[in-house]
Amino acid sequence: MHKIGPESILKQQKDIVCKRLEEETIILNLESGDYFSVPETGAFIWHSLNGSRRLGSVITSFASKYGISNSKANSEATGFIQSLYSNGLITEVK
Repeated sequence: MHKIGPESILKQQKDIVCKRLEEETIILNLESGDYFSVPETGAFIWHSLNGSRRLGSVITSFASKYGISNSKANSEATGFIQSLYSNGLITEVK
């Protein structure tokens, strides 16, 4: 499995649709038909992965927005981001 780190720059894949429904966000992969429901915190991370920022910066912003330590933000975000990557929803900018 590919190792994503703080220096990684990630972006959403093409053919992905994201829609907010009440308190959750649905991410739909139009190519595979797979969809994922994420809470507000996941949506914040999702929208931050736009190909212009290093992952470390995204995690720092996440920590600041939700009033948690960088360590806790890193711990909470890493698994989610790896899942997005494993499911083909994001890719690393080269």
